[in-house]
Amino acid sequence: MGNCGSRECVDQPVPLMSAKRGVVDRYRDQLFDLRPDSAVREVCLVCSVDRVVDGDTLVVEYAVSNPDMDISVAVRELAYEVTRSLEGGRRRESPVRGGAASPSAVAAKRLATYSQRKLFHLGYRVCRVDDGRATYQLRRVMCVRLRSMDAPEKHDAFGAESKQVLQALLPRGTSIQLWITDFDVYGRVVADVIRLHDRLHINRAMLISGWAWHYAAYDGRAEVAQLERLARSARLGIWAHGDENTPPWQSRRSPR
Repeated sequence: MGNCGSRECVDQPVPLMSAKRGVVDRYRDQLFDLRPDSAVREVCLVCSVDRVVDGDTLVVEYAVSNPDMDISVAVRELAYEVTRSLEGGRRRESPVRGGAASPSAVAAKRLATYSQRKLFHLGYRVCRVDDGRATYQLRRVMCVRLRSMDAPEKHDAFGAESKQVLQALLPRGTSIQLWITDFDVYGRVVADVIRLHDRLHINRAMLISGWAWHYAAYDGRAEVAQLERLARSARLGIWAHGDENTPPWQSRRSPR
């Protein structure tokens, strides 16, 4: 699909919607260049997509210059293996064995391990900056729940397809903006997701392409409900074979 973080993708059709582009083209004013509504509390700094969890959840990251926490050792002083561990988003400890190093080296390693653990559990990671030097950058990682919509659960029909559509819309590294409205009971940020290079409203794109339900219990806006109705009438996505699909909020209440 190419690098959809570049301007080259501006005129490309929304992935997996091209078969019935008339629906998308007709309602471009509801998908592109929108402004935050009154429920938006904060327009977040630019983030980049780390990974897609499912059809309505992302993990994103952004650079941090002065994290609001007490870091016992500066990032530039972290041991190389600790930095590489954080860079991969994992916490990996390497205990120092007795007699393997001087007392000062043991103390430094323990301090670095403590700092690594603290960074990891508070949602930070270290990323290598591609500037031709051995430079690292502290980045914050957070989970984002897309507002207004509810996609099929992973184990349900169309769960995998819904995730694939979102991955196609937001490949890893895509620059996005978050319009944050709330935090859910799991601590995830609830937000509208805007793809920066073309200002596509991702939440609405998922709805109008038929890969998610309108989550009316948490968003009663008529214009958002209309996007689901358009997808149903055009038999797009999960509606291709009719209206018999079980909504994810009902699926979550059912015993496995």
